Amino acid sequence: MEEEQSVVIAIHFTDGEVLEIGISEEDFERLSEEIQSNPWVEIDGSTINTSTIKYFWFYDIREDDEEE
Repeated sequence: MEEEQSVVIAIHFTDGEVLEIGISEEDFERLSEEIQSNPWVEIDGSTINTSTIKYFWFYDIREDDEEE
């Protein structure tokens, strides 16, 4: 059986706020470099000022759809 896999980006802002957003594989591949090299980045339809980001990281969530 195959598990679905989602990637989440956790963004920690300089004001203490934390934003966790599920992203596509395509976004995962582009975001790390874009956040570090652009003043603004679009994530899941939201435009974020990268100067307000303290740090960010990615993690996987595995969903098991066997239970119904």
